[in-house]
Amino acid sequence: MKRRIVTFPAAGMGGIILLATVLLRAMAAAPLPGMIRPESDHVFTSTRCISGMTVAPGGDLWVATPGGVLRHTPEGSWQQFTRLDGLPSQEARSFFIAGEKVITFFPTASATWQSGRWLASAGSVRYAGLRDGQICAAVWNGQTCAATVAGLSIQHGEGWRKVEMPLSTGTHISALLPRGKTLWAALYGDGLWQFDGKAWQFMLSVPAEAREITTLAAAGDTLWLGTRREGLWSYQAEHWRRHPQPNEPYDHNGQSLCLYRNCLFMGTLEDGLVVDTGDGWKHVTMPEISSGAPRQMAVFHEALFLRHSSGKVDRFDGQRWERDFCKDLPRKEASALAADEGRLYVAQGGGWSEYDGRAWTHYLKLPDLQGLAITALLPDGDTLWIGTRHRGIAEYSHSTETLRWHDDRSGLPDNWITYLARQGSTLYAGTLAGGLACRDGQDWSPALPGEEITALATSEASTLYIGTRNGLWQRKPDGALVKVERPYLDEIQALQVDGTHLWVGTRTGLYFIAAP
Repeated sequence: MKRRIVTFPAAGMGGIILLATVLLRAMAAAPLPGMIRPESDHVFTSTRCISGMTVAPGGDLWVATPGGVLRHTPEGSWQQFTRLDGLPSQEARSFFIAGEKVITFFPTASATWQSGRWLASAGSVRYAGLRDGQICAAVWNGQTCAATVAGLSIQHGEGWRKVEMPLSTGTHISALLPRGKTLWAALYGDGLWQFDGKAWQFMLSVPAEAREITTLAAAGDTLWLGTRREGLWSYQAEHWRRHPQPNEPYDHNGQSLCLYRNCLFMGTLEDGLVVDTGDGWKHVTMPEISSGAPRQMAVFHEALFLRHSSGKVDRFDGQRWERDFCKDLPRKEASALAADEGRLYVAQGGGWSEYDGRAWTHYLKLPDLQGLAITALLPDGDTLWIGTRHRGIAEYSHSTETLRWHDDRSGLPDNWITYLARQGSTLYAGTLAGGLACRDGQDWSPALPGEEITALATSEASTLYIGTRNGLWQRKPDGALVKVERPYLDEIQALQVDGTHLWVGTRTGLYFIAAP
């Protein structure tokens, strides 16, 4: 890394004071260690939620997660597979072993591992279950067993024999594993029990973090245990060991993205923030921030502002979080954030407030905005563009204190605005169901009709990136609209330009796209 040397002319005590001031400001704005960008397209997922496991005849352990498929060899090595490796989805559910083939089932597709590669197929297997409300099932000593919240049932001929739940603090049987003369059962929230055909006996305690058990498997003398939120565990020689995968975020359902001090911040659906600092992923949630459901971020005056689904806004100065920074606003719940060099803009029901770093100015009494839900803000010099849920876009002039409306009568394809952005002289509005609206001059023109616009981001090269439920598009400075050909990019929820690269937050993974 090149070092930058800054020199200052000698100017007596005034120069020293100036130098000290500059250095203090530089220290306050100094970046965190900073993330390392991948060299090519990459996806970050979390595999801490285990949905299924199986052991192949050769001894490989296969693990299904919402973040892809994990493979553990008898030699102890791990391998992760995602959509970049040919999977039709990252949300693996279960497996079926057919000789040397490993078939993985996803919500709407399947994939077969054969000869060192994945072969995807349309359609999946949906088991109806053997019993109403079935949670798990197994074949033990030639008998079919099925567990529901009421307990265990064992099939006899055309009927079933009911086995009551053991006296456990667990809520239900969440996984079954045949082991010779006994049937092992995981009690969700408790530990492992065994059934010998007549009675239950407590078998093995598990660490407190691993008690939300979802699945069990065994390979030789190793017991494998999957959990709902705390990943994969193994038990061998009376010792529990956790198996976290390297360089994984705590969760990957990306709702919002922001670059702040050379670190990537991503808001998740309900698991707080995940932050790539360069020293690995950091997890930030309550009580450090106001909720586990952050929704939008903006950078203003060297601080990061974070809006939550609850409407609260937190402030981060690079070292410390200040919760509920906007608690004194007249209308408490923020619905959108925006910032320019001079102001932070906070939308509230029926209006917005502006903060210049010292004091607030409120715009909450404009008659035309009362009762409206504001969904997006875009500062544009003297003008503030205001997106609403049902009324279209309001164009507010600070100098004349006037409000002008743009809606379907003006050419907007939909009055529910999701995002606003500017690229050069063109204003863009993303809508819920009408696609993208473009305005260069006085008229609005549609693009991507029928699409739900879920994110917009502009690059320094004046390229507009457009996220939808069905893929990623870019609009070039010359107006050309081109789809970014990455078949794995769907259900896009957030975009963040990073120089010539792009970060894409989706429901099933965080993607780094190298020079799209």
